[in-house]
Amino acid sequence: MQSSPKKPQNNSFLVGIVLLLCICFLIITDEFLPAKKAEPSPQDTITAEAVATFSPAPSATPVPTPVPTPTPKPLVQEAPPEDPYPELYGDNVTGEFAPPEEKTVYLTFDDGPSDVTESLLDALKQEEVRATFFVMGDVSKKKEILNRMLYDGHTIGVHTYTHDYRYVYWNQEAYLADFCRQYYSIWDATGYRPRIFRFPGGSVNSYNAHLYRDLISEMSRRGFVYYDWNVTSEDAAGVEHPEEQLQELLTQSEKKPRIIALLHDTKKNPYIAETVTQYIRTMKEAGYQFKALDSSVEPVRFPYFK
Repeated sequence: MQSSPKKPQNNSFLVGIVLLLCICFLIITDEFLPAKKAEPSPQDTITAEAVATFSPAPSATPVPTPVPTPTPKPLVQEAPPEDPYPELYGDNVTGEFAPPEEKTVYLTFDDGPSDVTESLLDALKQEEVRATFFVMGDVSKKKEILNRMLYDGHTIGVHTYTHDYRYVYWNQEAYLADFCRQYYSIWDATGYRPRIFRFPGGSVNSYNAHLYRDLISEMSRRGFVYYDWNVTSEDAAGVEHPEEQLQELLTQSEKKPRIIALLHDTKKNPYIAETVTQYIRTMKEAGYQFKALDSSVEPVRFPYFK
């Protein structure tokens, strides 16, 4: 029996070598060649777009604000503005007054001098009473009357020059200009420098409601003293008959220890001398004395909100 031919033994060995080389090639290729990027899935694409849509935009880099270089202050401070009225000063810059005297009446007359001033001065002289006159207007032609006031011991005060409420209470500059005009008018006529004054309409009224605090402060700073009143004959409010004026004075004076009485020295009040005479005599019988105001007398003033 004839035997089959034998297969060469090295065939299996060669096959093994080839397989081994293939495996090594694949390993080397995967290690050194760049990996292929994976294609994004539709879901990944939608998520990326959503993030890009709703993510806040990056804020701009803030630019620092430059700090201004401070201006050095001068070594010598600027001088205050020059006073336009360097001589317009009274004598009571401290605002201090003498102790008040009870049972005292201070008669005051506004708006003069007038055609009835001389008869009023005669009545006051006869009763030996000194009073206070707050004068207004050009007094250059009435020097004799003003000098008689001073000679008889009366006090002269400023009541502004124009007595025009709308003008004098327009602003502080207008008031000072008008006041100064009257101040110099009195000074030129008599050589006397007034130290007291009365605001037209009183220190607080409907015309100066916006201004009275500033005016009071400025005039007090200058050393002037202003006086309101607590008794009046109402002669400026339509009471013309002398008996009615007298009754107003007496009624309002009841139970007042100190009285600053307001009357008006005008030609519209022709019987003022008789009214004042009767008032003086009645009040003297009640134990009152009469004096003229000066800057040491404690004022009567209208209340106001500071």
